[in-house]
Amino acid sequence: MVQNLEKQSNPYDRLMTSALDLFYHRGYSGTSTNQLIADSGTHKASFYRYFQSKEEIALEYLKLQGENFENGLQRMMERAPSWKEFINTWNGVLLKQVKSGRFLGCPVARFINSVEEKNEEFEIVSDKIIESWIRILESYFESEKKVGRLDSSVNCLAAAKKILKLFQGSSQLFRITGKKEYFQELKAEMIEVLSGSRK
Repeated sequence: MVQNLEKQSNPYDRLMTSALDLFYHRGYSGTSTNQLIADSGTHKASFYRYFQSKEEIALEYLKLQGENFENGLQRMMERAPSWKEFINTWNGVLLKQVKSGRFLGCPVARFINSVEEKNEEFEIVSDKIIESWIRILESYFESEKKVGRLDSSVNCLAAAKKILKLFQGSSQLFRITGKKEYFQELKAEMIEVLSGSRK
């Protein structure tokens, strides 16, 4: 990875690229500051110019993963002609990632599960990320309801929370068992939540 990262002139960008890879694959406890420095092809002086500690770069990692996930949802929503197509596309992307071996779980949940001791700062940032994901889903479902594509009986906030719970639960169960069936069932479960009185 170092060779590719050397093409990035900004040490901050190289450090964050390494953080995205190492924290996702090895977790917080499994990644040291020295590994981040070596993997990014930077130096200790560069690391400490941008971050006071491993915890500080980890907080940036969490925020970046939260934004990446949200941007991904937004892109799928904008391209989908209806909420059902959005759900179909999202599940298609997840199954593709699972089959390729690239999906190791929700990056935020995976990170928090890898932290050995309780960390209030991580929890505060993670909570804000989850709330933001819920809001973007709720807003999308409200817009679908306004144009008549989503049943008027659907509580959009409750539906957004349930959709996220289904995603997180399926991700965790897949990681625990290695069984793809949890993602194969996910689409139908999400559609059921959003079907309202039309079920």
